[in-house]
Amino acid sequence: MSCVPLQKVHDIIGDDAFAGLEVVLHLLLGWPMYLFINATGARRLNKEFGHKRIPKGEILDHFRPDSKLFPSTWKFAVFLSTAGLLIWLCILGFVGTKIGFWRLTLMYFFPYLWTNAWLVLYTWLQHTEENIPHWGVEEWTWLKGAALGTIDREYGIFDWFHHDIGSTHVCHHIFSKIPHYHAHEATR
Repeated sequence: MSCVPLQKVHDIIGDDAFAGLEVVLHLLLGWPMYLFINATGARRLNKEFGHKRIPKGEILDHFRPDSKLFPSTWKFAVFLSTAGLLIWLCILGFVGTKIGFWRLTLMYFFPYLWTNAWLVLYTWLQHTEENIPHWGVEEWTWLKGAALGTIDREYGIFDWFHHDIGSTHVCHHIFSKIPHYHAHEATR
């Protein structure tokens, strides 16, 4: 996917306006783009494929059971997940014919976009800080990314809403199987 059109937009509107546009695009489209084309996701294939860098032109998505994003043992689970989403889209279509698509948009899609924006913002804040190092393909390792590529951030009452994932985020990356109720203990 080429960023040439975005570069042209940047040249026309300048740094500040483009930064604002990027925030809006990330918050509105970030989650769907991550799911559909792995935008901002992993840059390497899973270990079954040797943790190799994703080949140019290869699209990794979260819906195809044969996506190289997942190990082959997950194929059936990914199939079931995708089937569930397709069934849900059919249900939403049916509901739209009964209550009207504008009402469905107001009741479902706008809250859905808000939830997406919230998830993307929360994740963005956990992985964005002036002191977080960035590595090239050759220097990057999973442990460097997990331990040094994220930060713990306090969010007040929102920590409680999100099971303290903000204030125990580094631990979550390194020991992702620890239940959230042990994350503070492990972080200390």
